[in-house]
Amino acid sequence: MKYHRYYSPLSTAQSQPIPGREAEMARNEAGGYVFSASDWERLERFLILGAEDGYYAKAPELTIQNAQALLRCLLADGQKVVNMIVDVSVNGRAPKNEAAIFALAMASSPKLADKATNSLALAVLPKVARTGTYLFQFVEAAQAMRGWGRSLREAVSNWYNGKSPENLAYQLTKYRQRGGWTHRDVLRLAHPLPASPIHDMLFRWTTKGAVPEVGDLTAYIRAFESVQKAENPATAAAIIEAHRLTWEMVPTTLLKQPVVWEALLEHIPYTALLRNLNRLTAIGVIKPLGEWTETIATQLAEQVSKTRPPIHPIALLNTLAVYQQGHGEKGSLKWDPAREIVDALNEAFYAAFKNVQPTGKRILLALDVSGSMSAKAEGSFLEARQIEAAMALVTASVEPKWHIVGFTNRVHPLSISPHQRLDDVLRAMPREMEGTDCAVSIQYALDKGLDVDAIVQYTDNQTWAGQEHTVQTLEKYRQKVGHPIKIVAAATAAYEAAILDPKDPDSLNIVGWDSAAPAVISQFLGAVAAPSSAEED
Repeated sequence: MKYHRYYSPLSTAQSQPIPGREAEMARNEAGGYVFSASDWERLERFLILGAEDGYYAKAPELTIQNAQALLRCLLADGQKVVNMIVDVSVNGRAPKNEAAIFALAMASSPKLADKATNSLALAVLPKVARTGTYLFQFVEAAQAMRGWGRSLREAVSNWYNGKSPENLAYQLTKYRQRGGWTHRDVLRLAHPLPASPIHDMLFRWTTKGAVPEVGDLTAYIRAFESVQKAENPATAAAIIEAHRLTWEMVPTTLLKQPVVWEALLEHIPYTALLRNLNRLTAIGVIKPLGEWTETIATQLAEQVSKTRPPIHPIALLNTLAVYQQGHGEKGSLKWDPAREIVDALNEAFYAAFKNVQPTGKRILLALDVSGSMSAKAEGSFLEARQIEAAMALVTASVEPKWHIVGFTNRVHPLSISPHQRLDDVLRAMPREMEGTDCAVSIQYALDKGLDVDAIVQYTDNQTWAGQEHTVQTLEKYRQKVGHPIKIVAAATAAYEAAILDPKDPDSLNIVGWDSAAPAVISQFLGAVAAPSSAEED
Protein backbone atom coordinates (compact mmCIF):
# COMPACT_ATOMS: atom_id res chain seq x y z
CA MET A 1 0.00 0.00 0.00
CA LYS A 2 1.59 3.30 -1.12
CA TYR A 3 0.02 5.60 1.44
CA HIS A 4 1.90 8.67 0.16
CA ARG A 5 -0.36 8.65 -2.87
CA TYR A 6 -3.17 9.82 -0.63
CA TYR A 7 -1.37 12.11 1.80
CA SER A 8 1.54 14.30 0.69
CA PRO A 9 2.40 17.99 1.23
CA LEU A 10 3.98 18.03 -2.25
CA SER A 11 1.05 16.62 -4.24
CA THR A 12 -2.44 16.82 -2.76
CA ALA A 13 -5.76 16.36 -4.52
CA GLN A 14 -7.75 19.60 -4.56
CA SER A 15 -10.56 17.80 -2.76
CA GLN A 16 -8.30 17.80 0.33
CA PRO A 17 -6.38 20.56 2.15
CA ILE A 18 -2.59 20.60 1.85
CA PRO A 19 -1.10 18.67 4.82
CA GLY A 20 0.30 21.04 7.40
CA ARG A 21 -1.71 23.99 6.08
CA GLU A 22 -5.22 22.88 7.00
CA ALA A 23 -5.83 25.92 9.22
CA GLU A 24 -5.15 28.29 6.29
CA MET A 25 -7.53 26.57 3.89
CA ALA A 26 -11.27 26.20 3.48
CA ARG A 27 -13.64 24.35 1.21
CA ASN A 28 -14.86 26.50 -1.68
CA GLU A 29 -18.37 26.50 -3.16
CA ALA A 30 -17.38 23.80 -5.67
CA GLY A 31 -16.07 21.45 -2.98
CA GLY A 32 -12.34 21.97 -3.51
CA TYR A 33 -9.91 23.31 -0.90
CA VAL A 34 -8.32 26.71 -1.40
CA PHE A 35 -6.65 29.37 0.71
CA SER A 36 -9.06 31.66 2.51
CA ALA A 37 -9.13 35.24 1.26
CA SER A 38 -8.84 37.77 4.07
CA ASP A 39 -11.83 39.90 5.01
CA TRP A 40 -10.09 42.90 3.42
CA GLU A 41 -9.55 41.02 0.17
CA ARG A 42 -13.16 39.93 0.21
CA LEU A 43 -14.31 43.50 0.87
CA GLU A 44 -12.38 44.75 -2.15
CA ARG A 45 -13.88 41.99 -4.30
CA PHE A 46 -17.37 42.86 -3.14
CA LEU A 47 -16.94 46.58 -3.79
CA ILE A 48 -15.75 45.89 -7.33
CA LEU A 49 -17.64 42.73 -8.28
CA GLY A 50 -20.84 43.05 -6.25
CA ALA A 51 -22.86 39.95 -5.46
CA GLU A 52 -24.89 38.87 -8.46
CA ASP A 53 -26.31 35.37 -8.92
CA GLY A 54 -23.46 33.03 -9.73
CA TYR A 55 -22.99 29.44 -10.79
CA TYR A 56 -22.39 28.18 -7.26
CA ALA A 57 -24.14 30.75 -5.08
CA LYS A 58 -27.10 33.10 -5.43
CA ALA A 59 -27.12 36.83 -4.78
CA PRO A 60 -28.78 36.69 -1.31
CA GLU A 61 -26.25 34.15 -0.02
CA LEU A 62 -23.27 36.02 -1.49
CA THR A 63 -24.57 39.34 -0.16
CA ILE A 64 -24.87 37.99 3.37
CA GLN A 65 -21.39 36.44 3.26
CA ASN A 66 -19.81 39.63 1.94
CA ALA A 67 -21.76 41.84 4.34
CA GLN A 68 -20.48 39.75 7.25
CA ALA A 69 -16.90 40.22 6.02
CA LEU A 70 -17.61 43.94 5.62
CA LEU A 71 -18.92 44.09 9.20
CA ARG A 72 -15.74 42.46 10.52
CA CYS A 73 -13.68 45.03 8.62
CA LEU A 74 -15.79 47.84 10.07
CA LEU A 75 -15.12 46.56 13.58
CA ALA A 76 -11.40 46.21 12.86
CA ASP A 77 -10.83 49.58 11.14
CA GLY A 78 -13.94 51.44 10.06
CA GLN A 79 -12.13 54.46 8.65
CA LYS A 80 -10.03 52.21 6.40
CA VAL A 81 -13.28 50.71 5.10
CA VAL A 82 -14.68 54.13 4.25
CA ASN A 83 -11.47 55.12 2.49
CA MET A 84 -11.66 51.91 0.40
CA ILE A 85 -15.25 52.68 -0.53
CA VAL A 86 -14.30 56.18 -1.70
CA ASP A 87 -11.29 54.88 -3.65
CA VAL A 88 -13.27 52.25 -5.55
CA SER A 89 -16.20 54.58 -6.24
CA VAL A 90 -14.43 57.82 -7.12
CA ASN A 91 -11.69 56.23 -9.24
CA GLY A 92 -14.11 54.18 -11.35
CA ARG A 93 -12.65 50.83 -10.26
CA ALA A 94 -16.04 49.07 -10.26
CA PRO A 95 -18.48 48.58 -13.15
CA LYS A 96 -21.35 49.68 -10.89
CA ASN A 97 -21.61 51.83 -7.77
CA GLU A 98 -24.32 49.90 -5.90
CA ALA A 99 -21.99 47.84 -3.69
CA ALA A 100 -20.13 50.98 -2.61
CA ILE A 101 -23.45 52.67 -1.76
CA PHE A 102 -24.53 49.64 0.29
CA ALA A 103 -21.19 49.49 2.12
CA LEU A 104 -21.35 53.21 2.89
CA ALA A 105 -24.82 52.77 4.36
CA MET A 106 -23.48 50.02 6.62
CA ALA A 107 -20.57 52.22 7.67
CA SER A 108 -22.97 55.04 8.54
CA SER A 109 -24.96 52.90 10.98
CA PRO A 110 -24.37 53.34 14.73
CA LYS A 111 -25.50 49.74 15.10
CA LEU A 112 -22.64 48.46 12.92
CA ALA A 113 -19.69 50.83 13.35
CA ASP A 114 -18.22 53.30 15.81
CA LYS A 115 -19.08 56.98 15.92
CA ALA A 116 -15.93 58.12 14.09
CA THR A 117 -16.69 55.73 11.23
CA ASN A 118 -20.32 56.89 11.10
CA SER A 119 -19.23 60.52 10.88
CA LEU A 120 -16.67 59.85 8.15
CA ALA A 121 -19.15 57.76 6.12
CA LEU A 122 -21.73 60.53 6.20
CA ALA A 123 -19.10 63.18 5.43
CA VAL A 124 -18.05 61.43 2.20
CA LEU A 125 -21.63 60.88 1.04
CA PRO A 126 -21.39 63.49 -1.77
CA LYS A 127 -18.25 61.78 -3.12
CA VAL A 128 -19.84 58.33 -3.35
CA ALA A 129 -23.44 59.35 -4.03
CA ARG A 130 -22.54 61.79 -6.81
CA THR A 131 -25.97 61.89 -8.43
CA GLY A 132 -29.56 61.99 -7.33
CA THR A 133 -29.94 58.33 -8.30
CA TYR A 134 -27.12 57.31 -5.96
CA LEU A 135 -28.55 59.49 -3.21
CA PHE A 136 -31.89 57.67 -3.48
CA GLN A 137 -30.09 54.32 -3.31
CA PHE A 138 -28.16 55.41 -0.23
CA VAL A 139 -31.23 56.72 1.56
CA GLU A 140 -33.09 53.47 0.97
CA ALA A 141 -30.14 51.39 2.21
CA ALA A 142 -29.52 53.69 5.18
CA GLN A 143 -33.12 53.36 6.29
CA ALA A 144 -32.60 49.59 6.43
CA MET A 145 -29.31 49.91 8.33
CA ARG A 146 -30.02 52.67 10.84
CA GLY A 147 -33.25 54.55 10.34
CA TRP A 148 -33.51 58.32 10.23
CA GLY A 149 -31.76 60.37 12.87
CA ARG A 150 -30.12 63.74 13.29
CA SER A 151 -26.79 62.78 11.69
CA LEU A 152 -28.43 61.22 8.63
CA ARG A 153 -30.71 64.23 8.16
CA GLU A 154 -27.69 66.52 8.38
CA ALA A 155 -25.72 64.45 5.86
CA VAL A 156 -28.56 64.43 3.35
CA SER A 157 -29.14 68.15 3.93
CA ASN A 158 -25.45 68.76 3.26
CA TRP A 159 -25.73 66.79 0.03
CA TYR A 160 -28.28 69.33 -1.23
CA ASN A 161 -26.84 72.46 0.38
CA GLY A 162 -23.29 71.65 -0.68
CA LYS A 163 -24.18 72.10 -4.34
CA SER A 164 -24.22 75.40 -6.17
CA PRO A 165 -27.70 76.60 -7.17
CA GLU A 166 -26.97 75.69 -10.79
CA ASN A 167 -25.76 72.18 -9.95
CA LEU A 168 -28.65 71.65 -7.55
CA ALA A 169 -31.17 72.64 -10.21
CA TYR A 170 -29.44 70.21 -12.59
CA GLN A 171 -29.74 67.35 -10.09
CA LEU A 172 -33.39 68.14 -9.32
CA THR A 173 -34.37 68.13 -12.98
CA LYS A 174 -32.15 65.35 -14.33
CA TYR A 175 -32.67 62.77 -11.56
CA ARG A 176 -36.27 63.40 -10.66
CA GLN A 177 -37.35 59.86 -9.84
CA ARG A 178 -35.49 56.57 -9.45
CA GLY A 179 -36.44 53.34 -7.75
CA GLY A 180 -39.64 54.71 -6.30
CA TRP A 181 -37.91 57.72 -4.71
CA THR A 182 -38.15 61.41 -5.61
CA HIS A 183 -36.33 64.47 -4.34
CA ARG A 184 -39.61 65.56 -2.83
CA ASP A 185 -39.63 62.40 -0.69
CA VAL A 186 -36.05 62.87 0.47
CA LEU A 187 -36.37 66.59 1.20
CA ARG A 188 -39.42 65.96 3.34
CA LEU A 189 -37.53 63.36 5.35
CA ALA A 190 -34.34 65.40 5.74
CA HIS A 191 -35.97 68.81 6.45
CA PRO A 192 -32.85 70.73 5.30
CA LEU A 193 -32.31 74.29 6.47
CA PRO A 194 -31.57 76.02 3.12
CA ALA A 195 -28.01 77.27 2.65
CA SER A 196 -29.24 80.32 0.74
CA PRO A 197 -32.46 81.95 -0.44
CA ILE A 198 -31.94 80.34 -3.85
CA HIS A 199 -31.61 76.90 -2.26
CA ASP A 200 -34.81 77.66 -0.36
CA MET A 201 -36.66 78.53 -3.57
CA LEU A 202 -35.40 75.37 -5.29
CA PHE A 203 -36.53 73.25 -2.34
CA ARG A 204 -39.95 74.91 -2.48
CA TRP A 205 -40.19 74.32 -6.22
CA THR A 206 -39.36 70.63 -5.70
CA THR A 207 -41.81 70.07 -2.87
CA LYS A 208 -44.58 72.53 -3.75
CA GLY A 209 -44.11 73.46 -7.42
CA ALA A 210 -43.38 77.19 -6.90
CA VAL A 211 -40.94 78.34 -9.62
CA PRO A 212 -38.07 80.40 -8.14
CA GLU A 213 -37.65 83.96 -9.36
CA VAL A 214 -33.87 84.16 -9.70
CA GLY A 215 -32.93 85.24 -13.23
CA ASP A 216 -31.15 82.59 -15.30
CA LEU A 217 -32.18 79.84 -12.93
CA THR A 218 -35.81 80.78 -13.40
CA ALA A 219 -35.36 80.56 -17.15
CA TYR A 220 -33.79 77.12 -16.77
CA ILE A 221 -36.65 75.80 -14.61
CA ARG A 222 -39.25 77.24 -16.96
CA ALA A 223 -37.43 75.68 -19.92
CA PHE A 224 -37.54 72.31 -18.18
CA GLU A 225 -41.26 72.66 -17.54
CA SER A 226 -41.85 73.83 -21.12
CA VAL A 227 -40.09 70.86 -22.69
CA GLN A 228 -42.17 68.56 -20.51
CA LYS A 229 -45.29 69.96 -22.16
CA ALA A 230 -43.88 70.41 -25.67
CA GLU A 231 -45.60 68.57 -28.50
CA ASN A 232 -43.65 69.95 -31.47
CA PRO A 233 -40.19 68.31 -31.82
CA ALA A 234 -38.63 71.41 -33.38
CA THR A 235 -39.87 73.57 -30.50
CA ALA A 236 -38.50 71.09 -27.98
CA ALA A 237 -35.16 70.99 -29.80
CA ALA A 238 -34.87 74.77 -29.65
CA ILE A 239 -35.53 74.77 -25.90
CA ILE A 240 -33.02 71.95 -25.35
CA GLU A 241 -30.31 73.72 -27.30
CA ALA A 242 -30.88 77.11 -25.66
CA HIS A 243 -30.77 75.75 -22.10
CA ARG A 244 -28.53 72.67 -22.48
CA LEU A 245 -31.15 70.27 -21.18
CA THR A 246 -30.26 66.58 -20.94
CA TRP A 247 -32.10 63.61 -22.39
CA GLU A 248 -33.49 62.58 -18.98
CA MET A 249 -35.40 65.86 -18.89
CA VAL A 250 -37.20 65.14 -22.17
CA PRO A 251 -40.49 63.18 -22.43
CA THR A 252 -40.18 59.71 -23.94
CA THR A 253 -42.35 60.55 -26.93
CA LEU A 254 -39.94 63.29 -28.01
CA LEU A 255 -36.93 60.98 -27.68
CA LYS A 256 -38.09 59.21 -30.83
CA GLN A 257 -37.43 62.32 -32.91
CA PRO A 258 -34.02 62.81 -34.63
CA VAL A 259 -34.26 66.59 -34.42
CA VAL A 260 -34.51 66.38 -30.64
CA TRP A 261 -31.44 64.16 -30.42
CA GLU A 262 -29.46 66.41 -32.70
CA ALA A 263 -30.00 69.18 -30.16
CA LEU A 264 -29.08 66.89 -27.26
CA LEU A 265 -25.90 65.67 -28.95
CA GLU A 266 -24.38 69.14 -28.93
CA HIS A 267 -23.54 68.72 -25.22
CA ILE A 268 -24.30 65.12 -24.30
CA PRO A 269 -22.17 63.55 -21.51
CA TYR A 270 -20.15 60.47 -22.37
CA THR A 271 -22.14 58.01 -20.24
CA ALA A 272 -25.40 59.30 -21.66
CA LEU A 273 -24.05 58.80 -25.18
CA LEU A 274 -23.16 55.19 -24.36
CA ARG A 275 -26.63 54.52 -23.00
CA ASN A 276 -28.33 55.86 -26.11
CA LEU A 277 -26.27 54.49 -28.99
CA ASN A 278 -28.92 51.84 -29.66
CA ARG A 279 -31.75 54.37 -29.76
CA LEU A 280 -29.76 56.80 -31.90
CA THR A 281 -29.11 54.06 -34.43
CA ALA A 282 -32.69 52.80 -34.39
CA ILE A 283 -34.12 56.24 -35.22
CA GLY A 284 -31.53 56.98 -37.92
CA VAL A 285 -29.32 59.60 -36.28
CA ILE A 286 -26.48 57.08 -36.50
CA LYS A 287 -26.28 55.46 -39.93
CA PRO A 288 -23.58 54.49 -42.43
CA LEU A 289 -21.85 57.64 -43.71
CA GLY A 290 -24.32 59.72 -41.72
CA GLU A 291 -23.63 63.32 -40.70
CA TRP A 292 -23.57 62.49 -37.00
CA THR A 293 -21.96 59.07 -37.19
CA GLU A 294 -18.37 60.24 -37.57
CA THR A 295 -18.81 62.89 -34.87
CA ILE A 296 -20.19 60.35 -32.39
CA ALA A 297 -17.54 57.75 -33.24
CA THR A 298 -14.78 60.31 -32.69
CA GLN A 299 -16.23 61.33 -29.35
CA LEU A 300 -16.48 57.70 -28.22
CA ALA A 301 -12.86 56.98 -29.07
CA GLU A 302 -11.20 60.22 -28.00
CA GLN A 303 -13.19 61.42 -24.98
CA VAL A 304 -13.12 58.20 -22.95
CA SER A 305 -9.91 59.09 -21.12
CA LYS A 306 -11.25 62.52 -20.14
CA THR A 307 -14.41 61.47 -18.31
CA ARG A 308 -14.66 62.03 -14.55
CA PRO A 309 -15.16 59.77 -12.77
CA PRO A 310 -13.50 57.40 -15.23
CA ILE A 311 -15.66 55.15 -17.39
CA HIS A 312 -15.22 51.55 -16.34
CA PRO A 313 -14.01 49.48 -19.31
CA ILE A 314 -16.66 46.83 -18.69
CA ALA A 315 -19.33 49.47 -19.31
CA LEU A 316 -17.79 49.97 -22.74
CA LEU A 317 -17.53 46.24 -23.31
CA ASN A 318 -21.15 45.71 -22.34
CA THR A 319 -22.25 48.54 -24.63
CA LEU A 320 -20.27 47.02 -27.48
CA ALA A 321 -21.78 43.55 -27.00
CA VAL A 322 -25.38 44.81 -26.91
CA TYR A 323 -24.87 47.27 -29.76
CA GLN A 324 -23.23 44.68 -32.00
CA GLN A 325 -26.12 42.21 -31.67
CA GLY A 326 -28.64 44.75 -32.95
CA HIS A 327 -31.33 44.26 -30.30
CA GLY A 328 -31.69 44.53 -26.55
CA GLU A 329 -32.40 41.80 -24.04
CA LYS A 330 -35.72 43.43 -23.22
CA GLY A 331 -38.18 45.44 -25.29
CA SER A 332 -38.71 45.52 -29.04
CA LEU A 333 -36.05 48.04 -30.08
CA LYS A 334 -33.90 46.87 -33.00
CA TRP A 335 -31.15 48.55 -35.01
CA ASP A 336 -28.51 47.88 -37.66
CA PRO A 337 -25.10 48.38 -35.99
CA ALA A 338 -22.87 50.95 -37.67
CA ARG A 339 -19.33 49.81 -38.36
CA GLU A 340 -17.92 53.18 -37.29
CA ILE A 341 -19.49 52.89 -33.84
CA VAL A 342 -18.32 49.30 -33.33
CA ASP A 343 -14.78 50.31 -34.27
CA ALA A 344 -14.90 53.31 -31.93
CA LEU A 345 -16.08 51.20 -28.98
CA ASN A 346 -13.25 48.73 -29.64
CA GLU A 347 -10.77 51.59 -29.57
CA ALA A 348 -12.35 53.17 -26.49
CA PHE A 349 -12.09 49.93 -24.50
CA TYR A 350 -8.30 49.81 -24.78
CA ALA A 351 -8.04 53.58 -24.30
CA ALA A 352 -9.89 53.28 -20.98
CA PHE A 353 -6.84 51.61 -19.42
CA LYS A 354 -4.16 54.07 -18.45
CA ASN A 355 -0.55 53.56 -17.46
CA VAL A 356 -0.33 49.96 -18.62
CA GLN A 357 3.34 49.61 -19.47
CA PRO A 358 4.97 46.57 -21.14
CA THR A 359 7.25 44.51 -18.93
CA GLY A 360 8.96 42.54 -21.70
CA LYS A 361 8.36 39.37 -19.68
CA ARG A 362 7.30 36.05 -21.18
CA ILE A 363 3.72 35.71 -19.96
CA LEU A 364 1.28 32.80 -19.99
CA LEU A 365 -2.31 34.09 -19.89
CA ALA A 366 -4.68 31.37 -18.65
CA LEU A 367 -8.45 31.92 -18.82
CA ASP A 368 -10.94 29.79 -16.90
CA VAL A 369 -13.58 28.64 -19.41
CA SER A 370 -15.33 26.11 -17.16
CA GLY A 371 -19.08 26.06 -16.62
CA SER A 372 -19.07 28.51 -13.71
CA MET A 373 -17.59 31.20 -15.96
CA SER A 374 -20.83 31.25 -17.95
CA ALA A 375 -22.44 33.21 -15.10
CA LYS A 376 -23.26 36.84 -15.91
CA ALA A 377 -20.88 39.38 -14.44
CA GLU A 378 -22.12 42.06 -12.03
CA GLY A 379 -24.28 44.58 -13.83
CA SER A 380 -23.30 43.22 -17.23
CA PHE A 381 -24.93 41.71 -20.27
CA LEU A 382 -21.80 39.60 -20.69
CA GLU A 383 -20.68 36.34 -19.15
CA ALA A 384 -17.57 36.24 -16.98
CA ARG A 385 -15.67 34.17 -19.58
CA GLN A 386 -16.13 36.93 -22.15
CA ILE A 387 -15.04 39.74 -19.87
CA GLU A 388 -11.95 37.85 -18.69
CA ALA A 389 -10.86 37.47 -22.31
CA ALA A 390 -11.13 41.19 -22.96
CA MET A 391 -9.32 42.08 -19.71
CA ALA A 392 -6.51 39.61 -20.47
CA LEU A 393 -6.13 41.04 -23.96
CA VAL A 394 -5.31 44.43 -22.48
CA THR A 395 -2.15 42.84 -21.10
CA ALA A 396 -1.55 41.08 -24.42
CA SER A 397 -2.02 44.34 -26.31
CA VAL A 398 1.01 45.94 -24.64
CA GLU A 399 3.24 42.91 -24.07
CA PRO A 400 5.50 41.62 -26.88
CA LYS A 401 5.79 38.03 -25.55
CA TRP A 402 2.68 36.16 -24.49
CA HIS A 403 0.78 32.95 -24.98
CA ILE A 404 -2.90 32.50 -24.14
CA VAL A 405 -4.88 29.35 -23.31
CA GLY A 406 -8.22 28.44 -21.80
CA PHE A 407 -8.59 25.82 -19.12
CA THR A 408 -11.16 23.65 -17.37
CA ASN A 409 -9.80 20.34 -16.08
CA ARG A 410 -7.73 20.38 -19.27
CA VAL A 411 -6.19 23.04 -21.48
CA HIS A 412 -8.11 24.47 -24.44
CA PRO A 413 -6.33 26.34 -27.26
CA LEU A 414 -7.69 29.87 -27.73
CA SER A 415 -7.46 31.62 -31.07
CA ILE A 416 -7.93 35.14 -29.77
CA SER A 417 -5.73 38.19 -30.06
CA PRO A 418 -5.86 41.94 -29.35
CA HIS A 419 -5.50 42.37 -33.11
CA GLN A 420 -9.04 41.03 -33.45
CA ARG A 421 -12.14 43.13 -32.91
CA LEU A 422 -13.43 42.69 -29.40
CA ASP A 423 -16.87 41.69 -30.60
CA ASP A 424 -15.27 38.81 -32.51
CA VAL A 425 -13.32 37.79 -29.41
CA LEU A 426 -16.47 37.77 -27.30
CA ARG A 427 -18.18 35.44 -29.75
CA ALA A 428 -15.14 33.16 -29.98
CA MET A 429 -14.80 32.47 -26.25
CA PRO A 430 -15.71 28.84 -25.53
CA ARG A 431 -18.03 27.66 -22.75
CA GLU A 432 -17.00 24.22 -21.53
CA MET A 433 -19.21 22.41 -19.02
CA GLU A 434 -16.31 20.59 -17.40
CA GLY A 435 -14.62 20.59 -14.01
CA THR A 436 -12.16 23.28 -12.92
CA ASP A 437 -8.48 22.69 -12.23
CA CYS A 438 -6.50 25.91 -11.82
CA ALA A 439 -3.25 23.92 -11.76
CA VAL A 440 -3.71 22.47 -15.23
CA SER A 441 -2.40 25.53 -17.11
CA ILE A 442 0.84 25.36 -15.10
CA GLN A 443 1.07 21.64 -15.79
CA TYR A 444 0.58 22.50 -19.46
CA ALA A 445 3.63 24.77 -19.32
CA LEU A 446 5.59 21.94 -17.67
CA ASP A 447 4.51 19.34 -20.22
CA LYS A 448 5.14 21.60 -23.22
CA GLY A 449 8.51 22.79 -21.95
CA LEU A 450 7.38 26.42 -21.95
CA ASP A 451 9.74 28.78 -20.17
CA VAL A 452 7.79 31.81 -18.94
CA ASP A 453 8.53 34.52 -16.43
CA ALA A 454 4.95 34.99 -15.29
CA ILE A 455 1.52 33.39 -15.30
CA VAL A 456 -1.73 35.36 -15.12
CA GLN A 457 -4.91 33.41 -14.44
CA TYR A 458 -8.43 34.81 -14.62
CA THR A 459 -10.75 32.55 -12.60
CA ASP A 460 -13.54 32.49 -10.03
CA ASN A 461 -11.23 30.30 -7.89
CA GLN A 462 -13.74 27.44 -7.77
CA THR A 463 -11.07 24.84 -8.47
CA TRP A 464 -11.76 21.26 -7.38
CA ALA A 465 -10.95 18.74 -10.11
CA GLY A 466 -7.15 18.63 -9.96
CA GLN A 467 -4.90 15.93 -8.55
CA GLU A 468 -2.76 18.55 -6.87
CA HIS A 469 -3.09 22.15 -5.75
CA THR A 470 -2.06 25.10 -7.90
CA VAL A 471 0.72 26.07 -5.50
CA GLN A 472 2.18 22.55 -5.62
CA THR A 473 2.29 22.43 -9.42
CA LEU A 474 3.70 25.95 -9.42
CA GLU A 475 6.53 24.89 -7.12
CA LYS A 476 7.41 22.01 -9.45
CA TYR A 477 7.41 24.39 -12.40
CA ARG A 478 9.67 26.86 -10.61
CA GLN A 479 12.13 24.08 -9.82
CA LYS A 480 12.03 22.88 -13.44
CA VAL A 481 12.76 26.25 -15.09
CA GLY A 482 15.26 27.28 -12.42
CA HIS A 483 14.33 30.93 -12.14
CA PRO A 484 11.67 32.99 -10.31
CA ILE A 485 8.14 32.76 -11.66
CA LYS A 486 5.55 35.33 -10.71
CA ILE A 487 1.89 34.41 -10.75
CA VAL A 488 -1.30 36.49 -10.57
CA ALA A 489 -4.80 35.16 -9.88
CA ALA A 490 -7.41 37.68 -11.02
CA ALA A 491 -10.66 36.89 -9.22
CA THR A 492 -13.87 37.15 -11.24
CA ALA A 493 -16.37 36.62 -8.41
CA ALA A 494 -16.70 37.81 -4.81
CA TYR A 495 -16.12 34.44 -3.16
CA GLU A 496 -13.86 33.82 -0.19
CA ALA A 497 -11.61 31.52 -2.21
CA ALA A 498 -7.98 32.30 -3.12
CA ILE A 499 -5.86 29.80 -5.03
CA LEU A 500 -2.46 31.40 -4.41
CA ASP A 501 -0.36 31.20 -1.27
CA PRO A 502 -0.72 34.51 0.62
CA LYS A 503 2.77 33.96 2.10
CA ASP A 504 4.44 33.78 -1.33
CA PRO A 505 5.89 37.20 -2.30
CA ASP A 506 5.86 36.18 -5.97
CA SER A 507 2.11 35.49 -5.91
CA LEU A 508 -0.62 38.10 -6.16
CA ASN A 509 -4.39 37.74 -5.70
CA ILE A 510 -6.28 40.66 -7.26
CA VAL A 511 -9.79 41.49 -8.46
CA GLY A 512 -10.06 40.77 -12.16
CA TRP A 513 -12.71 43.36 -13.01
CA ASP A 514 -10.80 46.20 -11.34
CA SER A 515 -10.18 48.86 -13.99
CA ALA A 516 -6.67 49.15 -12.56
CA ALA A 517 -6.01 45.40 -12.86
CA PRO A 518 -3.88 45.42 -16.07
CA ALA A 519 -1.68 48.21 -14.69
CA VAL A 520 -1.31 46.44 -11.35
CA ILE A 521 -0.37 43.21 -13.14
CA SER A 522 2.18 45.08 -15.23
CA GLN A 523 3.71 46.72 -12.15
CA PHE A 524 3.84 43.43 -10.24
CA LEU A 525 5.42 41.49 -13.10
CA GLY A 526 7.86 44.24 -13.91
CA ALA A 527 9.23 44.49 -10.38
CA VAL A 528 12.41 42.72 -9.34
CA ALA A 529 11.40 39.18 -8.44
CA ALA A 530 11.88 37.90 -4.91
CA PRO A 531 13.65 34.53 -4.48
CA SER A 532 11.27 31.60 -4.84
CA SER A 533 10.82 29.11 -2.06
CA ALA A 534 12.67 26.55 -4.20
CA GLU A 535 15.78 28.78 -4.23
CA GLU A 536 15.56 29.32 -0.49
CA ASP A 537 15.52 25.55 0.06
